[in-house]
Amino acid sequence: GLRWLKIHCVNKFGAISKASFDEKEAFADERMDQILDSADNMDTDRGWWAQSTEDPWQCLATCIELAGAVRSDNPEEYICHLPVHMDGSCNGLQHYAALGRDVEGAAKVNVTPSPHPQDVYSAVLEIVIRLAGDEAARGMEVAQLVHNKVERKTLKQTIMTQVYGVTLYGGREQIRGKLIDQGVDAIDAGRCAAYLSALTFKAVGELFTQAQQIQEWLNNAAYEFAGTGAPVSWTTPLGLPCVQPYTKEKRQVVQTSFQAINKVVAKPSMAVNKRKQRTAFPPNFVHSLDSTHMLMTAIKCHQHGIPFAAVHDSYWTLPCHVDAMNTYLRRQFAILYSFDILKELKESFEKSCPEVAFGELPRSGQLDINSVIDSEYFFS
Repeated sequence: GLRWLKIHCVNKFGAISKASFDEKEAFADERMDQILDSADNMDTDRGWWAQSTEDPWQCLATCIELAGAVRSDNPEEYICHLPVHMDGSCNGLQHYAALGRDVEGAAKVNVTPSPHPQDVYSAVLEIVIRLAGDEAARGMEVAQLVHNKVERKTLKQTIMTQVYGVTLYGGREQIRGKLIDQGVDAIDAGRCAAYLSALTFKAVGELFTQAQQIQEWLNNAAYEFAGTGAPVSWTTPLGLPCVQPYTKEKRQVVQTSFQAINKVVAKPSMAVNKRKQRTAFPPNFVHSLDSTHMLMTAIKCHQHGIPFAAVHDSYWTLPCHVDAMNTYLRRQFAILYSFDILKELKESFEKSCPEVAFGELPRSGQLDINSVIDSEYFFS
């Protein structure tokens, strides 16, 4: 458990995201004096913990817990109250890679084993920098403006949310906020963000062509389904029925003594909103799969008496149980995708809407989904 507490501390410090677990443990050992000082002098913001680029307060909490453990008579018997977080590697893309049996995509998001963790955010950043550099050399003003201003954290949120349906405009607003935080002028930030959002979408498309093909098929299938007048519905692998509640909206004006209030009314009895049904289905479907994986892991941990908590794709347990939880979450992912989920989805759509031709599914790759069982950086 002590090893995982050290790794958790380094994760929350955020300095070496691409390092191996052994390297992170060594990083903590080399800075143990600073970690202990952070715990002893937590009332100053000049401590080691305050230099965190990831989460200073959680880093401090881990420093305090580590100090208690290493100073105890027997760290193995120390009662720890702080959970260790194991986070998916751009979890949406992990699910898309598994859905399409995408060998190359799976390798980029740690679904397959690797001696070091793969960082998809840095991979996208490299492409964006290359594309912007080429256009800056040709004299494009906005490309020259973003030179030396693009960092991993600038694009991370947009990369992460693209597979969950974020638009170019949404990506622009995400990146704009990051650029302003980095000190870029607000006017320049708007132009630069629009440019970087487009480049980020292009870079993700280059790296994950199969994910984009699946996303397009899901979009089109949902539009055809909604074209029958019914909301898109499906059942998760755990048997949970899901229905998208998006209908056309009606606006009503409520006049009060002080002002007029515009009220939006949407009822199940109203006609379905085909556009919203289409755009919302890919992220909703993938969320139904990642929640299925989370529940499968939670059930397995409960069966073995392991405390478990989760926030989306961040799975938590106490340090002494991390190895077991990691084993269960990888095995449950392999079990989840041992079935052809896209084929079963198409068959359920055809059964619900026999009059609709949903089109051929994208060609599946050759990924052996069981390889995830040996991928120690799948969640890290």
